[in-house]
Amino acid sequence: MIDDSGIRITLTKNLRPKEADIMVLGHVENWSQITPPFESAFLTRGYCPSQCIDHALGNLTEIKVFGILQHAHLLGRAITTRHFQNGTELLPLATDPNYDFNFQEIRLLRNEITIQHVC
Repeated sequence: MIDDSGIRITLTKNLRPKEADIMVLGHVENWSQITPPFESAFLTRGYCPSQCIDHALGNLTEIKVFGILQHAHLLGRAITTRHFQNGTELLPLATDPNYDFNFQEIRLLRNEITIQHVC
């Protein structure tokens, strides 16, 4: 296979002891996200219930979050990524009270967060 994008891809049978991936969570973009006329503020919530996590993680018992990218298109003004476990709200994973579409990037967390998953 020839790839001309400038990305080098290496295939190996020797797996690394750790691997990283991106998990996308939140609200699917659809008609329910249309901001009603003349509203000064409009709240959108996205959820990933335990069944969603079960499907995504399979038999993994924990994941370690080391970075977060929050995304809200041009009308977004503030974003909070909240974390609930066993019905209890834990500290937010990330809060951006001054979201700016032009400054989106993966933000590395100061401390890695371990999320427990019961299979």
